[in-house]
Amino acid sequence: MKYLILLFLIITINPAFSHELKKDDRPIEKWYYQLTIGTHYEKYKGDINSTIERVKKNTKDHQSHGEASLIGLYLPILDNHKSLFGFKYLDGGWDEYDDEIITIAFFGPSFVHYLDRIGRGVFLYTDLGISHLVYEDSKIGEEKTDEEGFAARIGFGYAIPILKETSFILTLHNTTHRFDIGIVNLLSANIGFLW
Repeated sequence: MKYLILLFLIITINPAFSHELKKDDRPIEKWYYQLTIGTHYEKYKGDINSTIERVKKNTKDHQSHGEASLIGLYLPILDNHKSLFGFKYLDGGWDEYDDEIITIAFFGPSFVHYLDRIGRGVFLYTDLGISHLVYEDSKIGEEKTDEEGFAARIGFGYAIPILKETSFILTLHNTTHRFDIGIVNLLSANIGFLW
């Protein structure tokens, strides 16, 4: 989290990035693409938590975790220059403990609303969709759990215009994934781009 705050300060202080474009200089596009990457804090409940606790006891350390949204396609809606509706795919998080990896993929519809204008300032968003959880032992290449469920996400962010058609974005959101074997809550912080 400290690194995200530092990056945000550098970008807002740097005149090359903090240049404010006039509203007339920033046209509303026909469609938008969003890409983000970041980190998360995870909490497991139910049977999945028992599995995670066993994995933690049998591993030396938590090697890596993260989150990425590689495909987010959006269209402007409502003619208000503030709202986007789209679809997220290849979106999800991972946790790796030695050779054991837990990945949670998400895909589904997404709604974004900017308080100022698309690509500038504070925005709110919500996503709904299908989750896919896979728990595998990468050392032997065996999938131990493969579950599908439902996910809901709510979050907010801040967009900084850096080019005429590109904004740098910072986001913070909470996602709840529900599976037959339990619930996974992720609190995530991401950085990325909207163009």
